[in-house]
Amino acid sequence: MQTQRGASLLELLAILALAGIGVSIAAFGSLDWIQRQASRSAVYHVQAMLQSARAEAVSRNRACQVRVEPQTGTLQIVDLNLTGSSDDVRISLLQLSRTTQFGRPDAGDAVTFPLLSSGVHEATFEADGTVSSGAGGEIVLHGGTDYHRVTLFGAGGIRVERWGSSGWSGS
Repeated sequence: MQTQRGASLLELLAILALAGIGVSIAAFGSLDWIQRQASRSAVYHVQAMLQSARAEAVSRNRACQVRVEPQTGTLQIVDLNLTGSSDDVRISLLQLSRTTQFGRPDAGDAVTFPLLSSGVHEATFEADGTVSSGAGGEIVLHGGTDYHRVTLFGAGGIRVERWGSSGWSGS
């Protein structure tokens, strides 16, 4: 008759150690993926903010502005109200994830919209949906190993591109 024998404590500890190593390797490998996903999400949110500012300007029949603050990682849409900066009304606010930053892989500034004030860039949409300030400007976001560029055109169009081994190309 055979006797049944269980695993020893040493064998159980060895299995737990190997499982821990496997889990830590998987977690480390997924960190970059999580950052890239956050970057992609931020790009779509920036694109939506620009499109929303254009739609707000048309529907309100007056200029609306997108303000970008790279130091704080925020974008906001404001209704300019035409009478001065003291009565501007914030319509929307976007705070980027801490894993996503403004930055570019090539030379240049991450945000090329005109400066409104110290550290604040702006793009202005007129009541007809065209861009009166900031046309041709870019916002470049970085998360994980991914870089994405959002370019704003004079007629209000937007292009999103991804940085690859040969430079910028469509997403």
